[in-house]
Amino acid sequence: TGVQTCALPILASITAGDTSASLTYQWQVNNNAGGVWVPITNGTKNGSGIPANTIISGATTATLTVDPTNVDANNYVFRAVVSAASAASVTSSNGRILITA
Repeated sequence: TGVQTCALPILASITAGDTSASLTYQWQVNNNAGGVWVPITNGTKNGSGIPANTIISGATTATLTVDPTNVDANNYVFRAVVSAASAASVTSSNGRILITA
């Protein structure tokens, strides 16, 4: 119980074209209620497809931090779209926040 911080790291590999190209990341969220995937931005959120009163950091990095994670964040699903200038983008596996008492 209590309020926690959740960090969701990903590892991705794109091996087409120039393998020295920098990777870019864009995290997305879905409230798992049949909604669409919504791109995440950094900062304090009050709704907008994100659990209310949540501070998001790392929205365009390999590790997304959701702080705090409380009961409002239960069942939210996150993923990252990773791309390189010389290759098609790939989407990570989903990461779900599950809150249990």
